[in-house]
Amino acid sequence: MKIVRKTIEQIQAGLTAERIRKFKEAMEREPTQEDMRDPDLLTPTKEMLKNAVRLGRPPKLNPKKSVYIYFESDVVRHLRATGKGWQTRVSDWVAQGVRQGAL
Repeated sequence: MKIVRKTIEQIQAGLTAERIRKFKEAMEREPTQEDMRDPDLLTPTKEMLKNAVRLGRPPKLNPKKSVYIYFESDVVRHLRATGKGWQTRVSDWVAQGVRQGAL
């Protein structure tokens, strides 16, 4: 089965009275196998996408940002030698310094 993606404009341009009737009928009953194969009935509208439930993890209130920072080689070597999670520990140390007003 080929998946066809259409823009809202393409969908609206192709709407006929017959397609609208077919869609309304399909919405009032349980979907059939034929409905499942009909690309017109499977194409989401802007309204459907707006009301869609987001799956997965909820967004963080204070997400981390990726930055590039340069340290001297011996400093990086020392930090890496502290083991797994060293970048998180550095982030925590910097955050603590900012909160305490030291940075």
